[in-house]
Amino acid sequence: GSYRTLLAADLYVPEDWSADRPRCRAAGIPDDVVHRPAWRMALEQVDRARANGVHLDWLTFDSGYGKSPAFLRGLDDRAQPFVGEVPSTFACRVGARSGAPPAPGVKGQPARDVVRDAGAFRSQEWQLVRLSRATAEDHVWRVKRVRVWVSGADGWSAGTYWLVWACSDHTGEEKFLVSNGPVEATA
Repeated sequence: GSYRTLLAADLYVPEDWSADRPRCRAAGIPDDVVHRPAWRMALEQVDRARANGVHLDWLTFDSGYGKSPAFLRGLDDRAQPFVGEVPSTFACRVGARSGAPPAPGVKGQPARDVVRDAGAFRSQEWQLVRLSRATAEDHVWRVKRVRVWVSGADGWSAGTYWLVWACSDHTGEEKFLVSNGPVEATA
């Protein structure tokens, strides 16, 4: 069976608080607790879980973590399978048939534009996915997916990811997800 749980929690200290040590002391925050990006803290939590013998089949996350290409790269470096939400502004490009990454000077496009403009998305039929919910009625989502390169501060990703475009039949909401699932994965 599967089991879902919260494994760890760390105190997040905003940068402006971290720079104001008297404010931190007044709030009871020790001097050795300083600002670290949330995505870096999450990678440290994954490392601690693994060191304690916890194996994660898949990791999921919201767009607060998904917006960071460095976080995705860190999960790849750990060979950790994931699927997580990214913001609609997430910079990426559809993978070329040649398999080559975009040229260094080419800019990433927002995910919301990629899913609307790329022929690889437009030519696909929607696939229906029913999500069972424990405390509410099931939701039906329509999904499409395509392999993309991810653009970050240090250039293009080392490999491609799945960009998933999901639209809820129930609410009309759109979500953008990214996954390092295998190329041959089925929806």
